[in-house]
Amino acid sequence: MPQFDKKSAERISKTVRRDERGRRNGRGYRARYTDKRAPLVKFELLEDLVQWSGETVEAARKSWDPSADSGKGGYTVDCDDVVLVADFNEVGHEADVGAFGAAEMHARADGTWVGTIIDLCCRGDEQGSCV
Repeated sequence: MPQFDKKSAERISKTVRRDERGRRNGRGYRARYTDKRAPLVKFELLEDLVQWSGETVEAARKSWDPSADSGKGGYTVDCDDVVLVADFNEVGHEADVGAFGAAEMHARADGTWVGTIIDLCCRGDEQGSCV
């Protein structure tokens, strides 16, 4: 068996520990958080959203359609696919029926889903198709 001096033995030991630690934790520190983001939904309001009311309102879900806009693709609104959204971040969003926006969806204790509005068009810019 070969004999190693003290410095070589420490260097080899450090390399082995680092290699074993890397194999055990293969995904890395940040990788475990990559799939934790809440699903995003684009929507069109079906009810007026009153500023600072904290109320949950109905909205129609928008989905990607690759054949929309003469095959160029785009979002289309399904007026029968209703989701609930609210200004839970208390930003002060307000808009009338037909406003477009985006929300992060979260599950409630009863199993229903509700969206926290993260983007909403300004009042007066409503161009909805479900009116």
